[in-house]
Amino acid sequence: MKIKDIFAKSIDRDIKGVITIGDEQDADVKQELEEYVVTKELRTHFKDFFAAYANGINHETTKMGVWISGFFGSGKSHFLKILAYLLENREVAGKRALDYFIDDHKISDEATLANMRLATTVPNEVMLFNIDSKAKNGNKSQKDAILNVFLQVFNEQLGLFGADFWIADMERDLIAQGKYTAFQQKFQELDKQHRDWHSARNAYAFLKGTIRETLVAIDYMSPENADGFIDQLRTEYPVSVESFAKLVNQYIESKGPNYHMAFLVDEVGQYIGGSQQRMLNLQSIVEDLGTYTHGKAWVIVTSQQAIDQVTDHLNGQDFSKIQGRFNTRIAMSSANVDEVIQKRLLAKTAESHELLEQTFTDNQHTINNLISFDGKEERKRYESAQSFADLYPFVPYQIFLLQDTLTAIRENGSDGKHLANGERSMLAVFQESAQRLENQDTRTLIPFSLFFQGLSHFLDHTHMIVIQRAQSNDLINPNSEEHPFAVQVLETLFMVKYVQDFDATLNNLVTLMIDSIDVDRIDLEKRVKEALQTLQDQNIVEKTTSGYEFLTDAEQDISKQIQKQSVDASEISQAIGDFLFSPTAISRRYTYPKLNQQYNFTFNQWVDDRPIGQINPGMGLKLVTPESEASQDDLILRQLSSSPDQPQIVINLPNNRKYIDDQEQVLRIEKFILNPREQAKDARSQQIIDVKKIELNALKEQVARELETALQAADIYVQGEKLAASKKDFFTQLAQAQERLVGEVYRNLSYIEAVKQENDVVALFKQSSEMVKDETNSHAAQKVFDRVNKGCSDGHGKVAYKSILDRFKGIPYGYREIDTEWLVAKLFADSKLKVYVNGEQLNLRDNYSANEFANFFLKRRMIPAVQLEPRQAISLQKRQALKSVAQDVFNKRVFSDEEDDTLVNELQDRMQDELKTLEMYLRKPAYYPGRNFLEDGQKLIQPLLAQHDPERFYDLIAQKEEDLQDWNDDMLDFGINEFYQSEIQQEIWEAAQKKLAIYQDSEEFLVGHQIKQLNDQIQAIMTLNKPEGKMQELKALNTQFNDAYTQEFDSGLVEVKAFVQTEKKTAMRYSQDCNVTEDYAHQINRKFDTLIQNAEKAPTLNNLYVIEQQATKRRKSITQAIDRMIAQRIKAQQAQTERTKGDDQTPAHSSDNKTATPPTTKKPVAPREVHVQTLGIDQTWQLENSADVDAQLERLRKELLEKLQENGGKINFTL
Repeated sequence: MKIKDIFAKSIDRDIKGVITIGDEQDADVKQELEEYVVTKELRTHFKDFFAAYANGINHETTKMGVWISGFFGSGKSHFLKILAYLLENREVAGKRALDYFIDDHKISDEATLANMRLATTVPNEVMLFNIDSKAKNGNKSQKDAILNVFLQVFNEQLGLFGADFWIADMERDLIAQGKYTAFQQKFQELDKQHRDWHSARNAYAFLKGTIRETLVAIDYMSPENADGFIDQLRTEYPVSVESFAKLVNQYIESKGPNYHMAFLVDEVGQYIGGSQQRMLNLQSIVEDLGTYTHGKAWVIVTSQQAIDQVTDHLNGQDFSKIQGRFNTRIAMSSANVDEVIQKRLLAKTAESHELLEQTFTDNQHTINNLISFDGKEERKRYESAQSFADLYPFVPYQIFLLQDTLTAIRENGSDGKHLANGERSMLAVFQESAQRLENQDTRTLIPFSLFFQGLSHFLDHTHMIVIQRAQSNDLINPNSEEHPFAVQVLETLFMVKYVQDFDATLNNLVTLMIDSIDVDRIDLEKRVKEALQTLQDQNIVEKTTSGYEFLTDAEQDISKQIQKQSVDASEISQAIGDFLFSPTAISRRYTYPKLNQQYNFTFNQWVDDRPIGQINPGMGLKLVTPESEASQDDLILRQLSSSPDQPQIVINLPNNRKYIDDQEQVLRIEKFILNPREQAKDARSQQIIDVKKIELNALKEQVARELETALQAADIYVQGEKLAASKKDFFTQLAQAQERLVGEVYRNLSYIEAVKQENDVVALFKQSSEMVKDETNSHAAQKVFDRVNKGCSDGHGKVAYKSILDRFKGIPYGYREIDTEWLVAKLFADSKLKVYVNGEQLNLRDNYSANEFANFFLKRRMIPAVQLEPRQAISLQKRQALKSVAQDVFNKRVFSDEEDDTLVNELQDRMQDELKTLEMYLRKPAYYPGRNFLEDGQKLIQPLLAQHDPERFYDLIAQKEEDLQDWNDDMLDFGINEFYQSEIQQEIWEAAQKKLAIYQDSEEFLVGHQIKQLNDQIQAIMTLNKPEGKMQELKALNTQFNDAYTQEFDSGLVEVKAFVQTEKKTAMRYSQDCNVTEDYAHQINRKFDTLIQNAEKAPTLNNLYVIEQQATKRRKSITQAIDRMIAQRIKAQQAQTERTKGDDQTPAHSSDNKTATPPTTKKPVAPREVHVQTLGIDQTWQLENSADVDAQLERLRKELLEKLQENGGKINFTL
């Protein structure tokens, strides 16, 4: 049976595969309604639409927008057209549109049918149009472009002129005034050709005079107004969304209640594109129509994208309102496109259907094994015998792949608007392909390659020229066939060139070329491979990471330039190394698995003989690629891995040219892109180069996968041996090889038994820490000590700490820096190493915290300042000297252990205590005895405490042993220690010192000689400076001194008190003589009584006898104060007398005038007390004869006369 005989309807019949808005002839409409396939998806869409529309009939609504979205081939335009037929309920061939749905049971849901019936019960005026084809070229760029189209279509729907809004307004007003018929008749009459207005108005611009005359003739306008109107035709029409909405509402209301109008607009999303202004224009139209018509004017649009996707692409505006207006959103997919094709095109006769089912049953495994695809995307095969019979002669995958192809070609390879506007539908392509093989038998399958012939007329020149040249190329078509196989492969490559998620691999291409159930796939693959090679040789096809790719002329030019780029073997090796030795593949750093994985090693990296990155002394990893002479040579590889001068692991990559060739291609493309001479000369070339950049990234990813696969198959050599093949992956085997090499190269790493950190260094210096006694890592510590000892023995003096750190990082140790820092600190804490910081020796006795001690070993800034030196053993003689001093001098008999440092440290502690005691003694009064011995002790102890080097301490204490012993003997023999430890002796000494002070202050007033003798004896003992055996004697002398001094003091006290009393009496008599006793008596008593008390308390005779002078001074002070007070009183009386005289003067004739004489106040003269000591004469007279007596008496007489004169002739003289 032939293919053309299996269909229920002729495959050659005329099918309107493409639905064109605006093409609505009854015959075509009848076929559309009859053959319209309502799939499961469409049933849902009809349900949603008519539910929303019915709600708008029953209630007022502003949600009267419907947004129908779907990509090319989804049937959105066809659905829109069917909605128009149903809303209009158009009668076609004597049958209403709704009845086609009811009679053919296209819709079975009763609720949907009820809403559809309701929609047809109200008058619906439908306007169906493609907005892009309706829009005038001049209007497309205007801000109101969409509004202009809506107004144009609305005017045309009303029979008005759509091309000019001024003319349409004129017609609308003529109709409103009932003059439109008269206008048409008069225009035809006045027109020179007598044309009908409707046929002539398209040329209105050339008929303005006739229009003017007609308007005047029918008395519609005056001549002046008519002239103004004609002039207005030249101006832009002032259109607004609001006025348009009101116009529509006015028209709807004029048609009666529940009248509805629907604008069905195809491809509005494509028309909006990226224009914010057009989207805002559409938003305003829908919003105002909803507001003014209350849901009676609907806007139903189609778009390739959903509304939220369209608005998301328009930045800077809020389009939430339009999304709210388009409340009904219908998203159409291609999920049921196979159902449409099967029912409209591929329906079979019962006989053929049964035959095809049997054919599949007999050949099921063969058929489905032929259909094999690479990639993640599912490509459908036949699910059952029925599915085979339903879709035959096509294969299920072809429906969706062709849809993707049509979309991709429309976007990238179509010429003009034909394919973009849907003139090539999938239904048409399937029909034409079936027609081409309709005479073949029913074991034939339609190959995907055959679809190209249904599309070829719509491809652009850049693609078709390549195929045409291939057709005439003698190497591609040597036999001049009409349609050679290689060209069919090329056409297939073109169809899938722009399809996303489809890789044109060899396997996929073979599947696309399957043309029969009986085809030999192996033979077909061979033919396809040969064709591909031929096409590659002609640079028409290029092999890429995802398969093979059709090349346009421009792409071919770029490809040729890329292949010209020169790449040598070393560059390939370098690139392979750069990738495989990246941190994501083979890392330069290796973590040793033992010791808590705290040890990291850096491996040098080589590819063949080229280093990758910085090269340092140490271990290495060497990659051997197929570009190396050593590749696959077992003997050379073993030798490379066993070199003692260059310990390394050798990784031999498999000899596979695939990753080598792909890496070479990567380098060629990179060189081409980076070469300034190869820059794009036009936009098309730049676009291709941009694609090559994307392809480069994909090729790099492919090379990466290939290299990762190559690694898993690589051989690993270490220490002259090839690791045995195992099921372990490459990185596990490499880690084993690295562990083995590290263990051999860093053989002393095994001495590290416990991992240490910075806190472990700190713990070494904490008094309570037991880490000091930790004997872990003892072998490693010994190695460090030996190295320091050797450095000093070689004559270098002290060894730099940094050199030790550096040495133990390298071979054969591999210690971490913190390991060596801990080991050095441990040796120092164990007194095995001396440590110097900036030349000053560090001592465990220094006043540092544990953290501060640790910082000398840990801090970077300290490392250059630190030097090391081994500690030497102390001789027995020096140890004995230390112990002797400790026992005899410092009373230190027991030590906590016999370690050299312990002896030093504990003795220094005792010395420090002794020094503090001496310093405390020296703070006592300077007259204490034995200060010279205390100072000697200080001088002996301080240098010993300042010595932080234990070895030097031993030397120094041995030198000073005799001096220390002598000093200690002196302290004991002279009683210095006993004195400073006895408060009683110190009290006696202090009392004696006071006696000396008293004598010094009383010496000139002493009468007897006993006190002076006692003072001399006390002075002699204290000057001796050695209190031993003298303290009791000194105590007795203190007592005797007190007794003698008391006797002297009491005698002087009687004399002084008598003198004070005399001065007191004198002062008191003077106050009485002056009549001021009441004013001064208390003061006189108080002041002189105080002096008597002071005399009784006087500590020395000097203090006692000075009170006499104080008494005289106080007496004079009091008398002078009395004199001043008397003077003030006399002055006051005189002033009063003067005032009284002035008041008593009266006129001469006054009989009462009397003269009053004021009483005179005479200053009372009191005898003044004059003491001989107050006279200006010598108190001691040297008399040898009577003349001397006369002379002295004369002086006394003159002084007394002078005093008498001063005091008014009255004094009391006291000798």
